[in-house]
Amino acid sequence: MLKKTVSKIGKISIFLFFTFILSGIICVSVFLLYAKYSPELSISEFYNLAKSQDQTTKLYYMEYTDKASRSGTAVELESQALYGEQNREWVKYAHIPKDLVNAFVAIEDHRFYEHEGIDIKRTAGAILGFITGKSSFGGSTITQQLIKNVTGNDDYSVSRKVKEMIRAAKLDRALSKNEIMELYLNTIYLSERCYGIGSASERFFGKEPSELSLTECCALACIPQSPTKWSPSINPQNNKTRRLTVLSRMLELGYISQEEYDKSSSEELTVLEKDASEKVENRIYSWYTESVIDECIDLLLENKLAATPQTAQKLLYTGGLSVITAQNPKMQAEIEKYFSAEHNFYTPGMLIHPECSMVIIDPSNGDILALCGAVGEKKANRHLNYATATERSPGSSIKPLSVYAPALDKGIITYGSVYDDTPVKFLSTRPWPNNYPNGFRGLTTVRDAVARSVNTVAVKILSDIGEENSFDLLYNGMNMKTLVRSSERGGQTYTDIAASPLALGQLTVGVSVKTLTAGYTALANGGLYSAPRTVIKILDSDGNVLVDNSGKASRLFSPQTATIMTKLLQGVTSGGTANAMTLKKRVDCAGKTGTTNNDCDRWFVGYTPDLLAGVWFGYPTPKNLEAFPTSPSPALKTFDAVMKLVNTAECLGKTPTKRFSEASGIVTARYCRDSGKLATSACLCDPRGKRTETGYFTAATAPKTYCNTHVMVKYDVINHGVAGSDCPEENCRFIGMLSVKRSFPREITVSDAQYVYRRLPAGAPPCMQADKPFFYNSLPKGHYAGRSSPKLQFNAYCYECYLRSIAPPEEEDYEDVESTPPSNDSKTNSAEE
Repeated sequence: MLKKTVSKIGKISIFLFFTFILSGIICVSVFLLYAKYSPELSISEFYNLAKSQDQTTKLYYMEYTDKASRSGTAVELESQALYGEQNREWVKYAHIPKDLVNAFVAIEDHRFYEHEGIDIKRTAGAILGFITGKSSFGGSTITQQLIKNVTGNDDYSVSRKVKEMIRAAKLDRALSKNEIMELYLNTIYLSERCYGIGSASERFFGKEPSELSLTECCALACIPQSPTKWSPSINPQNNKTRRLTVLSRMLELGYISQEEYDKSSSEELTVLEKDASEKVENRIYSWYTESVIDECIDLLLENKLAATPQTAQKLLYTGGLSVITAQNPKMQAEIEKYFSAEHNFYTPGMLIHPECSMVIIDPSNGDILALCGAVGEKKANRHLNYATATERSPGSSIKPLSVYAPALDKGIITYGSVYDDTPVKFLSTRPWPNNYPNGFRGLTTVRDAVARSVNTVAVKILSDIGEENSFDLLYNGMNMKTLVRSSERGGQTYTDIAASPLALGQLTVGVSVKTLTAGYTALANGGLYSAPRTVIKILDSDGNVLVDNSGKASRLFSPQTATIMTKLLQGVTSGGTANAMTLKKRVDCAGKTGTTNNDCDRWFVGYTPDLLAGVWFGYPTPKNLEAFPTSPSPALKTFDAVMKLVNTAECLGKTPTKRFSEASGIVTARYCRDSGKLATSACLCDPRGKRTETGYFTAATAPKTYCNTHVMVKYDVINHGVAGSDCPEENCRFIGMLSVKRSFPREITVSDAQYVYRRLPAGAPPCMQADKPFFYNSLPKGHYAGRSSPKLQFNAYCYECYLRSIAPPEEEDYEDVESTPPSNDSKTNSAEE
């Protein structure tokens, strides 16, 4: 019986021996045939393929030591990394801890440093198992696993396995073990969409790989064999069991000491929860990050680093890029917190609620420091961004850029220039343009026109500049490319080269908050315009600069123009349409309100010495905003509130600058408010009070000639009318009235119309009606000069004087007196009837 058993065992052994030899011969033959005839990747091609695996793109902000030269430290915005299907952060071998390398070697391929890409012992065992049906042909070394990870070829076949072995042998001869290990550890799948140790370290432990403990290194080394089964997050107990196996192997191989083993084996592993690690499925990017994504795609296309938007997006999400952003994280946190509270903008529960957006810019360089694209908590990605991706008509907020600043710079106007706030024309019988609120005030300084946002004055100044010049400045100088030169639609031609778009902000398409706000950098930064940017630089995965978007400022206005324009815009916040602002109590503020036709959009763009910001408020689909207050408007209220939060030492990194600086060459001078010229005695005798104020000029533009708008007129102060020859002298005084000629096709109300004086033609009788000017009868038929009220006009004729006159004089002559500068001579020329 024993002999039979021994004989049977011997036969089986002989069979297995020859089977093994035959299998070996077959495998070697197949191996040699594949080595000779199969197409093969070169080592350089393989290396490039490995390096080109999807890599996570990281976003950074700068902590500047010198903002002017942009030198400082780049700090990662950890929660805003960009990746597609594979979350991978490449880690160089020098930054991989030795314990992590040893842990993988111990559990995956303990003869890694001894074999040449193929472990003969493991391969022989795998072949035997394959032949006997006890395994599916395993035995892969780390080098073989790397090849499978990179090529993506993991089908169960002899041919694939042989090709893999050939490649492994070649790769081991071409690369060092450290190079192979770096490639392997950066391509291995470690569960939960983490590819490589970089993203896995961040996902599970919130650390860089270099910071991992021995226990954490072992936890990662457990995963590759079965990523879900051994995941420290999904199956922590399984991971702990296998972790002890890894530790035992490391102890056995001499990689760790008994003391290290004992400490690690009893150590609890802390793994981040899924929400804390912000898995890609649940990650909501900020409004700022989404703006960075859009800008990066544009920059990659512009610099010919991608052929289409799709390839640019793929490069951004999978190229392992480093994007240096302009973000100020503290400001971004403040703006997001304010905008997330819906009650800051409207009453909760409204069926249709309005939207609001805001951009904060560093006026010295165009860097967008913070932005928010909509009201409420951001709950999804790629929603419509009302700060950067939508265009709306800006209303009067465009006037400083399209009208006032260029007119100042060309010497067409000064701070004190006077225009007549009266209609430019009549459309049938309707005066155009209207002001908001309705009404015309007559002679108006540029200072007052800016402060009160007077439409008529803006249109008249635009006419003096030239519509083409204004359009070119906005379109080319300030990059407002959504402005329309000419467009055909529905058989009608549209253009923004016209008064309504340029002087009133009624654009064909509109402009984004980002673009309009950036235009104000030319005012807030001494006349230098800087294009807005969220992205400063884009670097490739090796740290080489792909795109430098630092940008250079371009001069649009002189420093003196910028200073004077800032002074004018300060008038808006102190007594003008933005008088409700409270930030001005802390620091100097300048800005401009904007309201579009039918009150569908509200704007405010303003700046302090350190920051520039723009706010838009309106419905997603344009709709009247009558339900919301006009003072302060929601846009101004938002600007005021958010700027108080961000214009602080904590956010700025320095003490806020309280006062605007002034360019050299700025002088002050007093002038007449009704002519913009030096005042005369007539200006000081205006019945409305002294009509002088101080303004800001350059030496060249300061007023040098004297007012010729005011004339001295004899006036009966007892009977309240322009005096005639029969008025008692004791009733009369000489006052300053306005020598202005106006003619309208119908009667309209003009606030200063009752202070206008016009000399009567010889022999013309005065008008005796108290509600009309004394010169009313001398106006051509169908022409009107305007009036101030429906009742008594200040410039009516002295009716009592008329009654005392039995018969009219042979010739009445109303003479005006040319205004003269004040002098020591006590005599004053007058216009007596």
